[in-house]
Amino acid sequence: MIKFSALFNRNKSKIAFFAILFAVLLALASCSGGERVSEIKSVVYSTKSDMIEVSATLDSADVREFRGETVYLIEVPANNSVDDILTLIPAAQTKLGAEMKFSLPLREGACTRLYSGFVLAVFDRTNGYIALSDVHYLDNPEVLAQNKTSYPEYPTIKGLSIVSSSDATLLGVKHTVIRVPIEQYILGESAEGAHTYVFDGESHYYNGERVNELDYKIKNLTGAGIEVILEFTLDTPPEKLPFALSSIASKKPVSSETEHREGDHYAISVTGGDSYRHIAALFEFFSERYTRTDAKYGLAGSFIVGNGVNSLTDTGIDDARTLADAVYRYEKLLRIARTALTSRYKEGKVFVSLDNKWNVEEKAEEETAPIDPTHPVSQRDSFGGAEYIEALFERIALGGAYEVGVALMPNASDDSSAVWNDIGASESADSKYLTVKNLSLIRSVIGKESELVVYNYGISASDEKSMAASYAYAFMKAWEAGVSAFIYNGHADFLTGNGETGLMKISEDGVSVIKREIYDVFRNIDVKGAPEPESARLRIGGEWSDIYAKYGEKSARALVTEGDGSTVKNEKDKKLKKATSSMLFDFSEGKNFEFFPSDSAYYIEVGDELGARALKSGLAAKFKGENMGVRSSRIPFEKLDGALQITAVLSADPGGGNTAKVTLALVQSGERGVIHTSSAILQASNRQTVYFDIRDAKLDEKYGDVLLYMWVESSTGRSPLYSGEEDDGQYLLIENISVEIRKQLGAFSIVLIIVIALALVVGVLYLMYRRSTGGPRRPRGPQRPVNPYGNTRAPQHMQRGPRPQGRPYPPQPGRRGNAPVQRPVTGQRMSQNTSANMNRRG
Repeated sequence: MIKFSALFNRNKSKIAFFAILFAVLLALASCSGGERVSEIKSVVYSTKSDMIEVSATLDSADVREFRGETVYLIEVPANNSVDDILTLIPAAQTKLGAEMKFSLPLREGACTRLYSGFVLAVFDRTNGYIALSDVHYLDNPEVLAQNKTSYPEYPTIKGLSIVSSSDATLLGVKHTVIRVPIEQYILGESAEGAHTYVFDGESHYYNGERVNELDYKIKNLTGAGIEVILEFTLDTPPEKLPFALSSIASKKPVSSETEHREGDHYAISVTGGDSYRHIAALFEFFSERYTRTDAKYGLAGSFIVGNGVNSLTDTGIDDARTLADAVYRYEKLLRIARTALTSRYKEGKVFVSLDNKWNVEEKAEEETAPIDPTHPVSQRDSFGGAEYIEALFERIALGGAYEVGVALMPNASDDSSAVWNDIGASESADSKYLTVKNLSLIRSVIGKESELVVYNYGISASDEKSMAASYAYAFMKAWEAGVSAFIYNGHADFLTGNGETGLMKISEDGVSVIKREIYDVFRNIDVKGAPEPESARLRIGGEWSDIYAKYGEKSARALVTEGDGSTVKNEKDKKLKKATSSMLFDFSEGKNFEFFPSDSAYYIEVGDELGARALKSGLAAKFKGENMGVRSSRIPFEKLDGALQITAVLSADPGGGNTAKVTLALVQSGERGVIHTSSAILQASNRQTVYFDIRDAKLDEKYGDVLLYMWVESSTGRSPLYSGEEDDGQYLLIENISVEIRKQLGAFSIVLIIVIALALVVGVLYLMYRRSTGGPRRPRGPQRPVNPYGNTRAPQHMQRGPRPQGRPYPPQPGRRGNAPVQRPVTGQRMSQNTSANMNRRG
């Protein structure tokens, strides 16, 4: 005992050290075990096995508690939650372990698991299934996509809610949003002309007229190099929906004070079985149709889901809910849209829509129990964008993270056009509003990598100079914040639900549009080398000028160039006389060469007109001065390389007046893009040949193929067609289109010129070489033999007498060795003896 005490005293410091170390390691192990949770690590579709592969882990506590039990993988359909686990049937099972894997097919009969989630569970005889993990959804739907092409790149962030695609093209617009009110497309049953789509073994029907109209818009805009983003909304009050569609809306209690206003939107529901199937089928139908590899109906590879979803007042959700519940419901809708889109188009993008409310004061009402207890928030009518987007990103991560962008509507807080003085927006994180003035706040929440789009952004026209300056300021702030598209609303007053914020206003008689000062600022804001807008210089101080200077060096879009057009051929132009003519489109063959009605043209066909077969397009303008016409298929750059003039045989009727203004436009959309226009005035209704000068067009091979537009300017107001009456009085007829190109040398001529040029080069080099080296000289007669002894005297028997002054030695004919050879006498032959004697002497 004494010995043990002595030993302990002698080593107590070491024992204490190891005891502390053991306690620390035990604590660390305890902490580590506490942080690890049972979870599904991944849910991926394997193209090799054609199966869904699920990888999961259990933490040590669950392994100990449920040792010997079976672990079930339960499929949770998109319209269900983990709370419904007791009513669901396991899809797979395995023995419990720290690491587990499951495999199951993507389809079960006619039904798909593409939108399903999966949860780990064990079975308790008393309580039924007990969930061990969160619900996890498919991580990689993009591997199923047939379209794997890259998402197009655009040379500018400038966008517009478009009324006239011809005007948008000339303005250099590259982005737009088209709203899709889903209740106007979904039919409860089959109808004449309806489009049918089968989902989960059931047929779904869509309004044929609406779909065809959307086909036209998307194909026309994407053909012009404009990005189309679709915004999916519900615009009809839930109580006014037909019974077959009643499940797609979150119900809002109807009261005597409830009144539907133009522009109101309502929350889309996917919590019921019928609503889930309606919405998933709709997103699949649109995804397949507008992301085809052949772009038959154009490209729309980005979806905005909802409108201002953080505002419950505007979206009409069924009752005042907690933030966690609101986010939970919306994220299910967003994930369905994302899965449908990316499983058809690998590069598809989805966006959450937020309004300009950034921080909202919480209402002092009784709290209700949220679905997610980690986000207890009181009931309210709206949520601030800051808290909403943070909660949404957390919710997405729980079910399997995916990329989502933000589509922001940052209108000024006080409806003032002087947005740089917006008193409701500050750079502080607790700012009440998020506007273009403080866009940096959104970046602090979503990070630098998340894509950001600004849309539905309008500026009041109460002060037109401030309006123009505000747009310039807003555009620069958007560029500085790294937005991918800055989409202004609107093109003309009231035509896109925008009030008096248009680039153009409607005349008092309602038949024409008048350009505001903002129009020119909008057109030139991204033009390389364009001067600072005068209106902006007068209204804004140094801050904006600094931003503009930085942007001006990086602006990408090329200037729009213009040429002249005439119905009289220029006989004096020497370049044109030397040009060769080539036919681009000859409609006498009966083909339409994939021409497309681009603006206010309600039909296009090839038929016999005015004694010749021609392309005919029926036109119907909305306003006086509007462009109406057609667009060609893509023309390879090589066909227009070196082009001087385009000639068209045509006839046009603008709907009134004796003359017609016809405009030709050439558009290249790649990189910076190129636009060239040329216009001519001709007699209306007469068949004429029109010559368009295009020699100033800045066409470039690196910008890709060229689109050709032919527009007629309306000389009347609103067409009778728009009031329900058919109007065939306005038309455009095109018999053929040809191009004059600088004469090109033939292949043989080019080869011959190259050969001659090479021969000349070789000759010059040879002469230069001879001159530099002295070159070999042609001997004038017999050469003096070379003295092999150098500067020393020759041997005695070879020496001669002294050389007479001023006389050279006589030339020596040939030599054998070093001895001189005597020349034989002319006319005599040397005998063999003589020759031998001479050689012997040598």
